[in-house]
Amino acid sequence: MLNHRTFGALCREWRGETTQTEAAGLLGILQSTLSKLEADQRRPSTRVIARMAEVYGLDDLDVAYAVRLACAEMAVAGDEEGDDADRS
Repeated sequence: MLNHRTFGALCREWRGETTQTEAAGLLGILQSTLSKLEADQRRPSTRVIARMAEVYGLDDLDVAYAVRLACAEMAVAGDEEGDDADRS
């Protein structure tokens, strides 16, 4: 678990050999949403993470790790936006 660098990489591992379309159906989200999550183009809602926990049988440690990755990525994206705003 400690080798993941992004939430998207973690999602892809959890999905395994299931197609994005199949996994999205199980998760109750659009395939395009899952694709964006896995490509790190979108951050997950707490509802999506909770549903992933149910579908993939994740334990509390896995969920906490997923939330931490997602939040860390949001913080980095926010810092980058702030840097751009300071240059204007």
